[in-house]
Amino acid sequence: MDTPFLMSLFLSVVSRLLLISEPVFQVGIENVASSEGKSATEVLSTITDVMCSKISYIVQPERKKLISIALLKLMSTGDPVSLIL
Repeated sequence: MDTPFLMSLFLSVVSRLLLISEPVFQVGIENVASSEGKSATEVLSTITDVMCSKISYIVQPERKKLISIALLKLMSTGDPVSLIL
């Protein structure tokens, strides 16, 4: 996803899913992990890395705020993967 608009849209959807329903987010992570042949921890790590590295490309303030809040929620869980940022 090289287009900033598509990246912003993707990250916004992932962030909204996390903020609205954490159990559904976790099921989604587990489904992606099983389809990719990776662990859920690796998938979550990849998502947080992308969120952190691409947030500077997002120009809409409301989307940047949404993604920042989702990152803060991930960090507040105490999960070691989200704390390695």
